Amino acid sequence: MTNMSGNCISKLDFPVLDMTMSWSAKFQDSLTLQRLHALGIRMIGLTIGSDRTNNPEIVTSAIGAINELVREDDRYILARTSADLQRAIDHDLLALELNFQGIGPLAGKLENIAHFADLGVRHIGICWNTENAAGGSATELFDNGLTLFGRSAVAEIERVGILVDGAHAGFRTMMQAIEVSTRPFIVSHTNCFAVTKARRSVTDEQIK
Repeated sequence: MTNMSGNCISKLDFPVLDMTMSWSAKFQDSLTLQRLHALGIRMIGLTIGSDRTNNPEIVTSAIGAINELVREDDRYILARTSADLQRAIDHDLLALELNFQGIGPLAGKLENIAHFADLGVRHIGICWNTENAAGGSATELFDNGLTLFGRSAVAEIERVGILVDGAHAGFRTMMQAIEVSTRPFIVSHTNCFAVTKARRSVTDEQIK
């Protein structure tokens, strides 16, 4: 990695957090995590499920593998609370935050939200790149808005203490999700539409 002057950066001198990195077989030797830790990044959000994953058992198994990695390597900590993140910053650890991009891993069952919260999932996206049972995606031509199931999912996600993530959601779906939300609402990865006019960018109205 290089800085703006072109010099090589061997280690960052400030904490950096990255909200979403797909967790797949190619990362499971933890080599990528080792490099991120050595660089000085203090939190990485591992996307362990998306709308392409509708099998809760597979996702549960993947979370088990991450927990095993944390137990075996003291450079890592599972980020369940803000205190865990502060510990990572204070003690040069890499905090691993678990998340879903879309509600696919729930398999249509609201009770699975509490199950995954207990396992350490800390933010859940409303949808990914296509419309799902919760709402519409920013990449599709039409956004029909937050569904009744989506409203119930937002309420349950907040009840168990997980953050609702509007990244990838269509304008109408996101605005309706924000309207029914009672706790902090995030958009984990996006751009400002005023700067980058892309489908997935968020407008000033959404930001406010």
